[in-house]
Amino acid sequence: MSVAGLILAAGESRRMGSPKALLRYGEETFLDTLTALFATRCSPVIVVLGAHAAEIRAGALRPATFVVNPDYARGMTTSMQCGLRSIPPDADGVLFTLVDHPAASPATLDALLAGIGGAGTLAGRVETPASGGRPGYSTAMENDGSPSHASGTPLPDGVPSGPGPVRSFLRDRDSEKCGLAPADPDRAPLLRVPRYRGKRGHPIWFASQLIPEFLALPADGAAREVVRRHVARTEFLDLDDPGIVADIDSPEDYRALTGAGK
Repeated sequence: MSVAGLILAAGESRRMGSPKALLRYGEETFLDTLTALFATRCSPVIVVLGAHAAEIRAGALRPATFVVNPDYARGMTTSMQCGLRSIPPDADGVLFTLVDHPAASPATLDALLAGIGGAGTLAGRVETPASGGRPGYSTAMENDGSPSHASGTPLPDGVPSGPGPVRSFLRDRDSEKCGLAPADPDRAPLLRVPRYRGKRGHPIWFASQLIPEFLALPADGAAREVVRRHVARTEFLDLDDPGIVADIDSPEDYRALTGAGK
C-alpha cells in the first residue's frame, strides 16, 4: 500500500529560542533525521513550514516536498491541513509526526506500517516481549474506565494462542462489555498509535479516508477529535521505544535528549 509521510515543522519554537527543526540530533538535524527515516518508507515526504520557513528550508539537507503554511500562527491544525492538501490522491495512508519528536526508532515506524490493510480489531494492542519471541495481544481501550490489561500481564484464561485468535477473542469480548457491537473482522484499522509505558506519542499512521475529517476541523480544533471519533478502529501499539514520547519543547528537554551536562 502507498504511504505518504507528513512532518510538521511550522511552529515558532518560542520556548526553545531557535527553530527546533535545525537542532542537532546525532549527526543530523531534527528535520533531516525524520526525513531520512520517513523517506525509506513513505513517498512523498511532505514537510510543512511556517515560522522561520526560509531558514529551515536553507538548512535542510535531505530532499522532501516542502510546503509553507501562511496561517501557521493560527495553530497546528492549520499546518496539518496544509500538508494534507498535498497528499497524493492515490495514497492509502499517512505517516504523521511533529519535528520536535525526532527520536522514534526505525523499528517503531516499521511496526506502525506492518501489515497495513489486514483485518481490523476493536482496539488491538501489540506487546513486544522484552525477551524476544512473538508479540502478544491484549485490549487497549480509551482511558475512560473500559477494560485494559497492563503490559506484560498474562492473557485471560480461555484466550487462544496466536495473534489472530487473540485479537478476535478480545475484540468481541470487550465490545460486549463496552456496549458496542463487535467490530467487523474484515475492516482494516483506520489509525495506529504507538505507546511507551502507556503514554501515547508519535509518529502515528492513519488511513487516507480520514483526511476529509481532518480537513473539516476548525482552525482551533484538534486532531485528537478525529482520533477519538474512531477509537473502535484504532490499534494502539505498546513498544519498547522511549523516543515515541520524547517531545522536545524546551532547552531542558533538549539537554535531556542529548545527554548534555551529564
